Amino acid sequence: MKRKKFEMEWFVYVYGLNCSGFRKMNIFNHFRFEECTIKHLKECSTKEEFAERISRELFYYFGSKCEYELIITRKNYKITLSPWMGNKEGILDVTNDSNFDWNGFYEKMDQRYRKFEDSIKFDVNDQVKYGFENFVDYCWNSK
Repeated sequence: MKRKKFEMEWFVYVYGLNCSGFRKMNIFNHFRFEECTIKHLKECSTKEEFAERISRELFYYFGSKCEYELIITRKNYKITLSPWMGNKEGILDVTNDSNFDWNGFYEKMDQRYRKFEDSIKFDVNDQVKYGFENFVDYCWNSK
């Protein structure tokens, strides 16, 4: 039996070690995370219960894993991403990215994590958690 395509999308930045470059990744293309999301959407009777469960799944699949970790740097009003692992020369300027509030994200990470000079390490889990209420609403309303 052919698997039905899951049609939800939530994009984050990752650095592909194999392709040596940044790419946007739909987190729902991660098969196990997709399965858990579907399961929790079916089982949870409230949005709050779903939020609690999906928060744990996000950390399990995307938190503190080197393949999903990046470095954000803010210097002179310029915000850049660089890989935590791999090509240290790979830098992506996201200063004018209108799809994500990188300045607000940097501020939030600056309050939560120890930083080295102007740089902070973060992961996919952090990217999603920055807009977690919107993420939960998006998932819940797609039921």
